[in-house]
Amino acid sequence: MPKLLTPLEASKLLGVSRGTLYKIINQDPSFPAVRVGERKWIINEDAVFVWIQNKNIAKIGGINDNDIGNKDTGGKICKNW
Repeated sequence: MPKLLTPLEASKLLGVSRGTLYKIINQDPSFPAVRVGERKWIINEDAVFVWIQNKNIAKIGGINDNDIGNKDTGGKICKNW
């Protein structure tokens, strides 16, 4: 069974604030968050690592972040959100 994270746990894992994580959730449909009920979010920890790898591969391969549903992060994962 996959480990599920709260937004606070996921923000710590990514090294961003909780507010920044919510921006990522709302702006990047490829981010592996699932809404449960009206207000609660859960994030699959393993899928977060895959998401990061995909973002890095997109940077290396020259794919624009806009092509994969994300705003330009200036070559960094999450830090410019």
